[in-house]
Amino acid sequence: DAARTMMNVTGSGPLHDNSALIAELLEDPTRSAALLVSLPEEMPVSETLEAASHLQESGHIALTGIVLNAVENALADEQQLEAWWDELRQEGRQLGGHPLAAIRSGEASIQRRKQALKHANRLRRESRVPVIELPRLPGQLGHNELFELGQQLREWRP
Repeated sequence: DAARTMMNVTGSGPLHDNSALIAELLEDPTRSAALLVSLPEEMPVSETLEAASHLQESGHIALTGIVLNAVENALADEQQLEAWWDELRQEGRQLGGHPLAAIRSGEASIQRRKQALKHANRLRRESRVPVIELPRLPGQLGHNELFELGQQLREWRP
């Protein structure tokens, strides 16, 4: 919209011509498209859906997909996890200290995973475009981690 606005404001001349080139590039789905990025939280997902809706309604720039970043990894298969979890909770409560802290950390991870999946489903349902989930990686992202995430995006290509 910014390029078209500049074209309307200037009417003619070099700024108008450059804006026309930019608009032509951005609006050509064979040369460009939008890829939105969100976090698996309520506010970022709502804002991403609003941006997706705006792009889809305007029709100027193609929306190719959405990246849901920092999705909590599954600790184990859901059925297997449920079977372990009751026993682990009891043992953690009895032992206290570090085992109990580990159980609480695991419970928080499970909750983050459930919320992430809820938000991913909402993005898929309401945006009607492909969504890729990139994993939450611990600590600082170095070259290897960025390369891994880049590989996932390269393989995904909606």
